[in-house]
Formats: sequence, C-alpha cells, structure tokens
Amino acid sequence: MANPNILNVTTLNGKSSGVLLTTSNQDIVTAATNKIFKINSIFGTNVTSDNSNTSLTVTFYDSSSGVSSELCYLSVIPAYNTLVVLDKDSSIYLEEGDKIQARADKASAIKLTTSWEEIA
Repeated sequence: MANPNILNVTTLNGKSSGVLLTTSNQDIVTAATNKIFKINSIFGTNVTSDNSNTSLTVTFYDSSSGVSSELCYLSVIPAYNTLVVLDKDSSIYLEEGDKIQARADKASAIKLTTSWEEIA
C-alpha cells in the first residue's frame, strides 16, 4: 500500500461531503491510491421530522489490518442537534484503502458532514 511522504507534498486539495445516512454502514470517505487523507471534521446532525432522539455510529476501517475502530458508537443525538465526532484538534489520517463508514439507527434521520484534505 502506498503511504506517500507528506513532507514532500505536491498536491493538497480540500474536500467536503454531506450524506443522509441509512441503517447500514455506508462508505463516507475512502483514501485513494497514492494519497493520504487527513480527516479534519465529522459532524452528525439529527434531522428527524418526528422530534425524536437517534443514534450514530462512525467507524474507521484500517485496510492494512482489516480492523474497524469506532470513533463513536451508538452516540445519541437529540432532535435538531449536532454531534461533533471529530474536529481539527483530533484529526486522523487515512492511508490508501482506509475508510470512514457511518450508520444511523433510523434511516434518513442523520445527515453526516465530513471535511478532509487529500494529500499527494
């Protein structure tokens, strides 16, 4: 697997995505070949129309070991509130093939916003 030396960066692109989650694990960000992704922030917002709490699970998958680690697990988000899962003070790096996955306990109840830097 490629693990570029980030001391010799030639390209640095900022990226963001927004996803309405389902109850199954969804791939949110997957690091591309010959790139490192620095995940700067992950926010989950409860957008339920029934004014109820819902829970969020966000997972880091390490492709080199095949191990998944929860960044948050069944974390309850009250109606119309936002949970900060990760911010710039606690950023993580994804190597080629690593990914961030997420799911909600209710379909279409959480919007996940993720921001990262694509480094090559």
